[in-house]
Amino acid sequence: MRKLLQFLLILISYSSLAQNIWEPLNFPDTLEAISVNAEKEGILFVSATSDNEFHGLYRSFNDGDTWELLKVDPVYNIYIGSIRFSLDGVLFVDSPFGIWRSYDDGDSFELVSPDWNILNINFSPSNEVYAVGWYGIRRSVDGGNSWDTLFATSYNDYISDIDFGLNGEIYAVGGGFIQPIESGFWRSLDNGITWENIGITDEHLQSVQVNDEGVIIVGGLSSDGIYVSNDRGMTWTYLTDIQADIMESYSDDLLIAGANINESEGCWFSADWGNTWTNLVDEVLNPRINHVSASPSNIVFIQSYYDDSYSHNVFRSINPILSTGNDLKMPGIKLFPNPARNSLTILTDNQFVTENFKIYDRLGNTAMAGNLKINHVNVSRLSSGIYILELESGNEFLRKKFTIR
Repeated sequence: MRKLLQFLLILISYSSLAQNIWEPLNFPDTLEAISVNAEKEGILFVSATSDNEFHGLYRSFNDGDTWELLKVDPVYNIYIGSIRFSLDGVLFVDSPFGIWRSYDDGDSFELVSPDWNILNINFSPSNEVYAVGWYGIRRSVDGGNSWDTLFATSYNDYISDIDFGLNGEIYAVGGGFIQPIESGFWRSLDNGITWENIGITDEHLQSVQVNDEGVIIVGGLSSDGIYVSNDRGMTWTYLTDIQADIMESYSDDLLIAGANINESEGCWFSADWGNTWTNLVDEVLNPRINHVSASPSNIVFIQSYYDDSYSHNVFRSINPILSTGNDLKMPGIKLFPNPARNSLTILTDNQFVTENFKIYDRLGNTAMAGNLKINHVNVSRLSSGIYILELESGNEFLRKKFTIR
């Protein structure tokens, strides 16, 4: 784990990442993005809203270069909230009209639950579907065909996030806005039959995650930081003052956290389940994180407000941030001349064997692509500006910034 953390620190300080961690996705600036999903290799989903008929769910098969508007509802292009894949690869999205399901990666959808006010969707280790939001928790044990209400909150309260323990425990967090408020952390030890509000009962929590050892971590709106519990939520230990309104976990105790409520902003990474954190804010972007999603190739995508105009935008990390291998090392790459004019020479460490390359402009558009049969690329047709070179080797990607003068 120490090696992995060192890798991230090197990644963030390395070459172009010393200045830039994020780059904008090539998503139409006439649309306001709502959420993003990159869970399945080769497919990106972004939901968006607008002042015209073009709001809804968008899909890209080419890293966001081009997008198509999907027809979720047969009549209307509807507002889509969260976008999630189940453990067996079925796509679920929520909308004001309910929860929709797709078996063909978005080519067709069917309405499976006409519930309103859903805020989040998650899946248990046995692939049961859980939908949380205003009024409580709903569950489907048959892939969305039928639903039951596990836990009902009052009219003014909501559940914002849900996750699962090692032995069937269900953990949820939430809050409300009108007194009396049922806030904090809830758990069920009997498969959702009974619930108890314990441990943290007076703070407005937004996020909960559980690792492979059953350690629970929570954060959110009115809490003064992130807390961790090793005893199924009975007692809690304070970790840091980061406001984690959004939190996503990955294997090997990896966490991405973001803030967005009450004008809070920021994005952080932890490789040791919240004990230490690395700031993912760069010189250009200090984002208000609404959604986080990581691709199988470890590129992190965020949907955020990024300026005072509250524009909704989608960004991706220039380099891979996550890794499931503790022994992953940062391969070296040298580009010269840099700035370049006609030809770019590329040298890499022997451990990184590559044939294919892509060059992206600052908007994320593919400017060039091809095979790297020799270590020279003719870049004479590129206009002056800043570009990103991407090299691919198996499931690994290496990116570095260079300039055309």
